[in-house]
Amino acid sequence: MLHQKKVLIFLSLFFILFFGCINENDLTLEQRSYQLSKQIMCPICDAQTLDQSQSQLAKDMKITILNQLSEGKTNEQIRDFFVNRYGEEVLAYPPQKGLNIFLWIIPTTIFVTGVLIILNTYKNIKKRK
Repeated sequence: MLHQKKVLIFLSLFFILFFGCINENDLTLEQRSYQLSKQIMCPICDAQTLDQSQSQLAKDMKITILNQLSEGKTNEQIRDFFVNRYGEEVLAYPPQKGLNIFLWIIPTTIFVTGVLIILNTYKNIKKRK
C-alpha cells in the first residue's frame, strides 16, 4: 500500500510539472505560432491541424496567428478569435470546462488506475514466489 502511495504521488507530481512548466511568454513568436497551429484545426480539411494542412486557408490562418501574436494578443485571445469565427469544432482539443472536463479527467484516471492495477498484480505475483 505504501508503494502504491509513492507511485501515485510520483505520477501526480509528474503531471503537475509536465503540464505546468511551459510559460507562453518564454517562447518566441514563431514558437507560439507553431504551438497554436497545432491546437487549431483546419476548417476545410479532414482531421488536420493547421500545422499539418497545406491548404490555402490553413496558410492564411497561420499568417493571421502570426499577425495577432505580433499585435501582442495572447494565445487564448487568438483561440477565441478562431472559435468565434469557425465554432468550437476548430479547436483540436476540447476546452477544459463544463462537461468537457470529463474528457480530460477520465483518460488520466484510467491510466493511473491501470498503472496501480499492474503494480498490485506484480506485487502479488512476486509474493507468491
